[in-house]
Amino acid sequence: MPTSGASLLRRMPGGSVGLRLAVMALITAIGTGGFLSISVVFVTRIVHLSPATLGLGLTTAAAIALATAVPIGMLADRVGPKRVQVGISLWRCVCFIGYPFIQNTWQFFAVVCLLGLVEKSAAPMEQALVGQAVATSERVRVLATLRSMRNVGFTIGALLGSLGLLIDTRPGYAAILLTNAATFALCALLAARLPLMNPPVAGLRRRYSVAVLRDRPFLAFTGVNAVLATHMTLLSIGLPLWIVGHTSVSKAVIAPLLAVNTVLAVLLQVRASRGTEEIHGTGRALRRAGLALAVCCLLALTVPHLATVPAVAVLVAAMVALTAGELLQGAGGSGGSYLMARSGQESVYHSVYWLNVSLQQIAAPVALTVVVATGTAGWLALAAVLGAAGLAAPAIVRWAQSRLVTAPEEPVPAPA
Repeated sequence: MPTSGASLLRRMPGGSVGLRLAVMALITAIGTGGFLSISVVFVTRIVHLSPATLGLGLTTAAAIALATAVPIGMLADRVGPKRVQVGISLWRCVCFIGYPFIQNTWQFFAVVCLLGLVEKSAAPMEQALVGQAVATSERVRVLATLRSMRNVGFTIGALLGSLGLLIDTRPGYAAILLTNAATFALCALLAARLPLMNPPVAGLRRRYSVAVLRDRPFLAFTGVNAVLATHMTLLSIGLPLWIVGHTSVSKAVIAPLLAVNTVLAVLLQVRASRGTEEIHGTGRALRRAGLALAVCCLLALTVPHLATVPAVAVLVAAMVALTAGELLQGAGGSGGSYLMARSGQESVYHSVYWLNVSLQQIAAPVALTVVVATGTAGWLALAAVLGAAGLAAPAIVRWAQSRLVTAPEEPVPAPA
């Protein structure tokens, strides 16, 4: 058993620290997967709030999350991402402890808005923490491993949530919600004990800075990733709506297609990250991501013209292309955001980079609805946009590379 354990550590990116990070990602994903499975039903059936109230509360929380992401990143550059990650995990733990006791609208708004204060900061803090906890050459592979573990965790959490839906009582839902709270408490404990291999560079003046908002190459890089991150909504909204409303294929095929995505994401996440530890590799990965997503769109538009069996085969091929785009975008984006972040400002750079997810969450649902409604023209337009974003990525990466060598930060004066 010790031999097999040592073998596991050798294969695990980041070694024992990478394993700890993977455990943190897995347990919080299990809790989050369970929460996402039951949250809508809990709020509407048990708390008896209307779908409109639910939507307004979540939209308000999302707006708060957008407003706080960069300030929290600035704070992390001042005090360190590990402390902020611990604080965020404990904050979420307390909020989810209160979630089962929601009785009315104002309590629901209070809890979700308090959650919103830190909701968009968890991912960039995790990325900044990985950057300090593992070797530079390992950080992209570690992040890929964490994404794989989250896919596994979400699946386990969804199964856990299904038990709560079967029980369909407030105590049953409360058990799921409190389990979610417990995962964040455990994550805080593990994060607090995590050793740092690459602590902040000695001699840098740790200060609050919004210089990232003037860094045009990095903002362009974030914008390209926001476009390519459309794969999230393409998976959850675009293809399902297209299958149900515009093809002869049964809606029952949607669940197996999502399973194909999950399995491939778990198996190939680390492999897809190869080469993205260096700047040119990030550009290649993003270019391939855009082209793969464009292929997915072109395959999707042919499905209504096919008989059922070939249509299903084409949909499987489209899902493989979409998954390739997803994996390459995640690897290229995270690798590039490490390489382009300025010393002493890594956390705020990661916070700005992760806004690409928020931007696509705002714009992509509307865009995908229009694409599905307009049919062939819409899919061709989306394919062109995604392909163009991918093809533009290497040039943007080269632009960013041209400003990577800058004057060093002002050193902290030695004490008298």
